[in-house]
Amino acid sequence: MAGGSALPRLLDGAAAACYALQHRCLVRRLLIALAVLSIGLLIFARPDELERQSIPNVALHELSAADAGSFVRVSGVLIAPDDYRAQHQLDGAELLDRGYLPLISVDGTRVVWVMSDNAEDLFGDYTTLTAQVVLGQSEQQPAWYLRVGSPPNVTLARWLDQSGRAMLAILIVVSAALWLVRRLDYAIPVLWPAGQTSDAPSLLWFGGLGRLYGDHVVRGRPVRLSLLPHEARFESPEGWTVTVRRLQRAHLFDVATRYGSLPALRLHFDDERGLQRRGVLAADSTAARQALIQMLSVIR
Repeated sequence: MAGGSALPRLLDGAAAACYALQHRCLVRRLLIALAVLSIGLLIFARPDELERQSIPNVALHELSAADAGSFVRVSGVLIAPDDYRAQHQLDGAELLDRGYLPLISVDGTRVVWVMSDNAEDLFGDYTTLTAQVVLGQSEQQPAWYLRVGSPPNVTLARWLDQSGRAMLAILIVVSAALWLVRRLDYAIPVLWPAGQTSDAPSLLWFGGLGRLYGDHVVRGRPVRLSLLPHEARFESPEGWTVTVRRLQRAHLFDVATRYGSLPALRLHFDDERGLQRRGVLAADSTAARQALIQMLSVIR
């Protein structure tokens, strides 16, 4: 296929995808359903509220092996092993080399061991952890320790909340893209001059067909120009016609099509009923576009 680079055809494919998304009832219903689902997830998941309701706040000195299996929210100072060695000489310090970190109460009277696999990024002057109390299974482990994490229901709620946010963000981007491409009459401009094409039809129409055809929208359909004294008609082999009774203004640009980049006109005009409409005409050459402008300019 001659003319242009692959990018105009890629842009034309994107416009075709947007056209299909907006003109297929099943796809529209699916997008609406996904939007409702994402909003519902944001409203009902509420992981922070669920965590507050299901996980109690417990002081370090209140914890013991009797709490094994339960999830708690505790606060203290989680410090690095070297700092702990420098400041404290307490029994069990050898656990620093076995994958556990000390969580120390504010007054320094109580130390609780925390598994380091998922806690090393929490170092700070003061931190609050959500964790499960776990019994040690060997001499290499404390009698009991804390494993940072949330209950399955909170984890699921957080995943649902994040999924809802991501889904809603994607839908917003898709909706904005669909709106923009529709405003462009599914004819995406390109920023470089049109190439020479040998296989493109003389004229292509992008835009609505008017009330006579139920305001149906087409893109990239071949048409033939019939010029009459008081109007111009763009006739399709498929049986529909676009009539330009008075040209209000025309904007020149180059449009992405499946034939490559083509010179085009974005038309604003009055149709045979006096209704204001718009659409895009793509020509197979710059000379053909210039001739088209001259012919449309003589309509009175």
